Amino acid sequence: LTRNLMKVEAEHLEKENQNKIEAQNRILMLDHEIIQHQKYLNIFIGLVAVLLFAFVFVLTKSNRHKQRINVLLDRKVAERTRDLQLNRDTLLRACEERDLIINKASKDIKTSLLTLKGLCTVGLQDVQDPKALEYISMMKVASEGFSVGLRQLDINKSVNRDLSLTTQ
Repeated sequence: LTRNLMKVEAEHLEKENQNKIEAQNRILMLDHEIIQHQKYLNIFIGLVAVLLFAFVFVLTKSNRHKQRINVLLDRKVAERTRDLQLNRDTLLRACEERDLIINKASKDIKTSLLTLKGLCTVGLQDVQDPKALEYISMMKVASEGFSVGLRQLDINKSVNRDLSLTTQ
């Protein structure tokens, strides 16, 4: 009876020990699985960190490249602005020279037309020949047409001058 009792107790202890061993094995397996998951997670986090570092590196390099391009573009814009300013100044000087030439020519033509009108007026009073009177009156009409053209030229010149002043 004692032997059977000891045997039952030994079997019971052995079952308990087997259960403990089995529980410890399960805990070890779970620990191993957790460690494996942790390794994969660490690898994943490492890859993400490397990719993030590479991304930051590429963005930084791209930003520096864009800044260099912007500096070059700013220089080109400044250079072209200077060129446009020089061209504008040259054009304004050319327009002023043209206006001076037109003014001189206009004054010369006005003087000549006034002389011609005066001569026509005197000629109409002095000449008696009808053919000559007809020619003189035709010259007077033509000189008045020239006068109208010169006045129109003066108006256009003043409009152009006003436009060039507003663009400055």
